[in-house]
Amino acid sequence: MGKEGKVDVLSVLIASIVIFVVSAVFVLGLGGSGVYLEFPVGSTNASASAGYADAGLQSMTAFNGTNPLFKVNISINSTANNVTNVSIYVDTAEITNIDVAVPNLTQYINDTTTNQIINFTLLTLGEGTYFWAASVGDNGSTAGYNTTLNGTFIIDKTSPGFSNISGNLTVVNTSNTALATEDTIYFSVNVSDALTSIKGLRLFVNISGTADNEVNTTGGTSGVTAGNGALVNLSYKIPGNQIGQVLNFTFQANDSVNNINITPALIYLVEGDGTVPGPINLLNPINLFNTSSVGVLQFNFSATDNNDTNFNCDINISRDGLIFESIAGLNVTSGVHHLNSSTTTFTDGTYSWSVNCTDGVGNFNMSTQVNTFTVDQIPPALTQINITNSSSFNGGIDDVKSILNSSGSGQSILPGQKIYLTVN
Repeated sequence: MGKEGKVDVLSVLIASIVIFVVSAVFVLGLGGSGVYLEFPVGSTNASASAGYADAGLQSMTAFNGTNPLFKVNISINSTANNVTNVSIYVDTAEITNIDVAVPNLTQYINDTTTNQIINFTLLTLGEGTYFWAASVGDNGSTAGYNTTLNGTFIIDKTSPGFSNISGNLTVVNTSNTALATEDTIYFSVNVSDALTSIKGLRLFVNISGTADNEVNTTGGTSGVTAGNGALVNLSYKIPGNQIGQVLNFTFQANDSVNNINITPALIYLVEGDGTVPGPINLLNPINLFNTSSVGVLQFNFSATDNNDTNFNCDINISRDGLIFESIAGLNVTSGVHHLNSSTTTFTDGTYSWSVNCTDGVGNFNMSTQVNTFTVDQIPPALTQINITNSSSFNGGIDDVKSILNSSGSGQSILPGQKIYLTVN
């Protein structure tokens, strides 16, 4: 016995063992043989071709709605007993009284193997929610069959369905139907599944008959979640290189057992150009460039456009926040360096320059760069200082001034005297 007020660890351990033994007898039965459901695992759902389990378990193609495989794990705790029969029961209603239930399949065996797995393959199952259980008997059992609790699974062979949103349309474009590059087109779709859940929705675009390309999806970076019977909105931004292209949009929906359905296509022609010229690159003068050149300067830049081979650009030069010169109306070829000279003479000062461009339909853009440069034509100034009556000193100009102030000025240095100057 333990001391008063203390827990007797040995007593607790013995009690735990007793509870375990009682539980084992309850599960395994008096005859010494046990049975539990091995496959499919709990909460497995299946299409006609494959099974999918919760918690991200891999696809189990052996379990499907066409000829599903079931596995039952049986064990014998006494070598004196033989397993005589193993049965499985599959029904659309919960199996509450296995003693009166009719098994779907029974295997009659006479085996003393301690542990083994018995396989059963059923014929095609229809759609619906199912319950299944198993029983085992041995030649030493006095309590009849040992049985399992119900397992459950769903057979879903039907693809998700799209609901009409407007009239007979299952997909609706909620933005403009007259499309231009840089437009963002928004689609709404409603999908549901009668037996399982919606795994995801994917938006595809086919560009002028090429392959379907996934351009958006629920989950991930879109932040949009697919729900059963919930309205889902996905979008696509039309890039500048798709002007004049025919865009074919479709949605693909997957349920949790990977049944797939695809919406009818929505087809649009990208007629407008909404893409601004760019990028606009400032090449020369580079940023923080310094020069002592007088007169005119040369400015070099390049710009591209998604649609126009040639378009107009302006060079804007400013000083002290005011326009100094604007070289306007330059006919620029897309992607080609353009060199242009200023018409104004530059004087000393700091300048900045940038470029703006406008394409044929009026899309306007400015360079993200603003380069600065300095024109400096004035040489450094030299100040003459007379140093008198000082043998040596260290320091800069301020120290020289201090010595001069203390010793006086205008005095001459005698022949042979030396002045030592150290400049840091």
